[in-house]
Amino acid sequence: MYKVVLIADNHFIKDNDNFYVNGTYTQQYLKRFTSNFDLVTVIGRTRNVTDQDDVSKLRLSGGERVDFLELPDFNGVKNYIKIKSRLKKQMLDNLKTCDAVFVRMPCILTTLAFECAKKLSLPVMIDVGADPNTIYRSSKTTIFELIISKYMQKVCQKNCMSANGVSYVTKKVLQEKYPCKALVLGESEVYFTAAISNADISEDFYTNSRVYSELIKKELKLLHISNNICSNSGKGHIEAIEVLKGLVNNDINCSLTFVGGGQGIDEIKAIAHASGVGDRIHFTGRIADRGEYKSIIMSHDIFIFPSHSEGLPRVLLETMATGMVCVASNVDGIPEILSPNDIFDYYDITGMTERILEFRDDISLMNKVSQKNYNVARNYSNTTLKQKYDVFYRKVKNLIDYRRGDLK
Repeated sequence: MYKVVLIADNHFIKDNDNFYVNGTYTQQYLKRFTSNFDLVTVIGRTRNVTDQDDVSKLRLSGGERVDFLELPDFNGVKNYIKIKSRLKKQMLDNLKTCDAVFVRMPCILTTLAFECAKKLSLPVMIDVGADPNTIYRSSKTTIFELIISKYMQKVCQKNCMSANGVSYVTKKVLQEKYPCKALVLGESEVYFTAAISNADISEDFYTNSRVYSELIKKELKLLHISNNICSNSGKGHIEAIEVLKGLVNNDINCSLTFVGGGQGIDEIKAIAHASGVGDRIHFTGRIADRGEYKSIIMSHDIFIFPSHSEGLPRVLLETMATGMVCVASNVDGIPEILSPNDIFDYYDITGMTERILEFRDDISLMNKVSQKNYNVARNYSNTTLKQKYDVFYRKVKNLIDYRRGDLK
């Protein structure tokens, strides 16, 4: 019997016995754990559904052999500090009966989870999903955000060196910034590592490379996707608007669709109207249905993603899985999957605009890049990734068995 605990960085909404999420810990994602371990407990911030919530726009979490430890649904460091002792007691009580702990970094609960796991002498696995030195900074970085990001950077470096197993969503980038003991000293029964993306793209989501035509010269449709829409989120919404404006100034008939929810939609609309392109921008809200989500991707021509911080963005790989041409920022893991010609500093509005104009004027180039993007995305199917995480989780189970032998 193998029982593991996942410390989740998402916020969950509970509706009767169902848990919903707008993030990584979907029912599909959790299957990678339930297919390898007997019992899985998700520890995460949770609140009950309200009349303002539309759970149909969220994705179902949980599943067979998955239970939840519901933490208070707090936000921010100050609120975390206020209830830290309460959170610690909840974690310790739950972790006493588990065999291993999985944490995702960066996450505000990571330090506390490490503290609890070490107190109970439990093995810890880390999934490094982004660079904490940049992920905590908004588009207008404050002194407080700078301090937090630097602190979390040191926490991540320290924890990666002490964790038993460390998986990274990138092939090299995050490994170089946050090396683990297995990378420095070599693997053993106790310390090991892997490169495993969280993209988890199902086979039925893939299409093929696209066949672009001269029709895009009549109307060029740009697409941007993120979980939350906010001018200060660092996902590049404002930069995408500026790129659209640059295209309009070049007499291009074009539009931009934002997929995602959040309280910042009205703010982004105001910014778009102030830039003179408000009538060319559309908002879909959150989309939980995968078929509808794929249809929206297929109905657009170019994915624009000037994000300020990423690990290895799932949305980018999903658009590439449909053969879409993409123009994005050059942060973190993005250079591992996109050509150097298609990535720019997130603030390089001119560079991104000119690249899109180049694509529009050269259909054959778009088709070549479409094929290349599709080929890259094939490496991130859930079938391919399953082989990788099965190997990693087998090492976790071997570690649990090894420790059980030591404890007898």
